[in-house]
Amino acid sequence: MTRRKITLVVLIAAAAVAAGAITAAALINADVSVELPVLMYHHLDDTGDDVVTISGELFEEQMKYLGENGYTTVSFDELVDYVSGDLKELPEKPVAIVFDDGYESNYKIAFPILQKYSCKATICVIGSCIGKDTYKDTGVPMLPYLTWDEAKEMYDSGLVKIGSHTYDMHQYAPLESGTARESVQPLPGESEADFAEAIRADHNKLSALIKEKLGCEVSVFAYPNGKYSPLSEKLIRSLGVRATLTTRVGMNHIRRGDPESLYLLRRYSINETTDLETFQSYLDGKIPKN
Repeated sequence: MTRRKITLVVLIAAAAVAAGAITAAALINADVSVELPVLMYHHLDDTGDDVVTISGELFEEQMKYLGENGYTTVSFDELVDYVSGDLKELPEKPVAIVFDDGYESNYKIAFPILQKYSCKATICVIGSCIGKDTYKDTGVPMLPYLTWDEAKEMYDSGLVKIGSHTYDMHQYAPLESGTARESVQPLPGESEADFAEAIRADHNKLSALIKEKLGCEVSVFAYPNGKYSPLSEKLIRSLGVRATLTTRVGMNHIRRGDPESLYLLRRYSINETTDLETFQSYLDGKIPKN
């Protein structure tokens, strides 16, 4: 539905409320929705790859393309406010940008580009990796992660929000001494109660750190490896998270008055093979061919 048609629907509904034909509650729940593509990034470097890495050069081309083609990046705070009614409307062609993991390249390469094109983004960090370039206490090198100071600088810019990718539920099995928790899923033999407590403890630990270091609440949660269940989703919501992100592919429809429309959002994974033609197809909501 175009914005003009949506406005017409709202005006008609408002007139009906005034005439007593429908209730104000019915108006709130009217079909006023906005299409939202969510673009999922991870790491940036000089060359990119065909998995989850993109070159800074291509990333800049994509950010420039968004502006030149009438798209506006939005934060999840804006989306939450739109759904609740605190924000009257979203831009004409909204798009959300999300980085998973929290690599330092998000700060060193992506952030200057975001600033150049006034693009907003959310970085969902793995709390246990912040400021590190080796895996826990193993001494094994890994891609460096951004520091809290870098996260604070980006957050203070007003362009970047920080979300959760768990504190330590995105473990790398070959380097764990015990059973690895690679995603937000129960371990073998783990009871539902113990799993629920593990999620609460993990989320509360990262939330407390983000509150301490940045002064903000965690409202966005990206599932590690995209894995979730009805139980994990119920638990994450109960902890105050306002939007959850999966790795399912497709367009999202954000509906005013419907908080449910902010959960289990679909995303398009971006890497070096995502040329501008493919990029536009994602913005149009097309499903990539495997």
